[in-house]
Amino acid sequence: MSFVDKLTENSSVTLTSQAAVTLSKEVALTKFNHVFPTEVIWVGYWPVSITPVLLPVVGLQGSVSENNTVGVNQSASVSAGIQYSSGTVSPVADFNSSFGFQPPTNPSVGFSANVHAGPEVELLIYSAAGPKLNVFGFLELDAVPFQAPWWQLFGGLEAGVGFTLKILDHTLVDVGIPDLISYKKLLAQASTSAPPAVTTLAATSIASTSAVLNGSINSNGTGGCALFEYGTDPNLTNPFGVGSFTVAANNTTQSFSTTVTLSPNTTYYYAMLFSPSCIGLQVGNIVSLKTLPFVVTTLAATSITSTSAVLNGTINPNGTGGCASFEYGTDPNLTNPFGVGTSFTVAANSTTQSFSTTVTLSPNTTSYYATLFSPSPSCIGLQVANIVSLKTLPFVVTTLAATSITSTSAVLNGNVNPNGTAGCAGFEYGTDPNLTNAFGAGSFTVAANSTTQFSTTVTLSPNTTYYYAMLFSPGCSGLQAGNIVSFKTLP
Repeated sequence: MSFVDKLTENSSVTLTSQAAVTLSKEVALTKFNHVFPTEVIWVGYWPVSITPVLLPVVGLQGSVSENNTVGVNQSASVSAGIQYSSGTVSPVADFNSSFGFQPPTNPSVGFSANVHAGPEVELLIYSAAGPKLNVFGFLELDAVPFQAPWWQLFGGLEAGVGFTLKILDHTLVDVGIPDLISYKKLLAQASTSAPPAVTTLAATSIASTSAVLNGSINSNGTGGCALFEYGTDPNLTNPFGVGSFTVAANNTTQSFSTTVTLSPNTTYYYAMLFSPSCIGLQVGNIVSLKTLPFVVTTLAATSITSTSAVLNGTINPNGTGGCASFEYGTDPNLTNPFGVGTSFTVAANSTTQSFSTTVTLSPNTTSYYATLFSPSPSCIGLQVANIVSLKTLPFVVTTLAATSITSTSAVLNGNVNPNGTAGCAGFEYGTDPNLTNAFGAGSFTVAANSTTQFSTTVTLSPNTTYYYAMLFSPGCSGLQAGNIVSFKTLP
């Protein structure tokens, strides 16, 4: 009586990892679980019912560090089994195989992987377990960074058989051969030294218009040249090159850095480049960074009077110096605005700097203004902040009722609140309700920040109606008249 399994097996695995992982998995392909027809054989006077069951199994065990890809595949043809005759058990074995391999891509990390595939065969005797057969082909890949050789690939096959036969609680046969076939062979290995390890590191000292690009190279004994490439395309199509470094021919990790000029508030991509012996090119991983913005803010105006206001703003240039100023006007969109203030100097740091300037305006008028920033020492270019509005205060000029009215005189009264603008005051009067060709009376000085009452006595005709008004001249130039009041002298 003999039990022999013939297997043609193909297995492959590709491991790609962006982060360190540990793998351990074995899967029974139950879709292919096959139960063969029951056979009855005779042992002496006893019939024995045997049902073969075939269950293919594939498995994977291993660990792979970050940023690595490796692939292995295997084809094998196997015959393995056991033969029982006249109380003697003997094995049956035949094996040949071939292997294929994709070497690992990153010599700076370690990993190991083992993939196997094959059938498990079980014979059910009287529906109880009888002979068993296990055949597994395997590929094993081991890697240790910076050792020679830094990776090795092994391939092989293992097969084991066993047989237990009991009849009426009497054990006729109980035998196991776990390593009927045990084959392991070195298929491939790395050269005596690992290839260069090129790594792009995170950027540092990121400002609004600059950043420091960083990277490292372990040349593993091959000197050469290094630089960086950068741009706004994630795939670094048509990038800019920057930096020129010499890479020593040793087995240590060497660090490189360079500062680049960039645009504010923009995402960039960059990579470390290594040219072994300054011929050819090996590109490291691509890393991104985003520059900081210019933070330019227009603040609310202060010290608002009838003819002036203080404009305020802040700038955080995030590391880029330059110039600052204000623009203002009566158009909400600041079309054709006025520029104001000496050009302020903005220091090249990452602090919020405050700026203010006083402007002369018209009374009782809405104006609009914004803070301006011109980056770079040459003060070229312009970034405009938010637009803020303000309204100046009015001149409050009031004509009051006349007092001490007689037949030939009266006292004219009025007050002025200039809302911060000093000037001159007086009265005008006459017999015309519109004060055409009026007479002037009185001359007063108006303080800038108070409401002041003024009075003057005028000589008039008896029994006559007169009209008059308080006058204010801001800065003693120009004229604003108050309301017109009337009175009549006595007869």
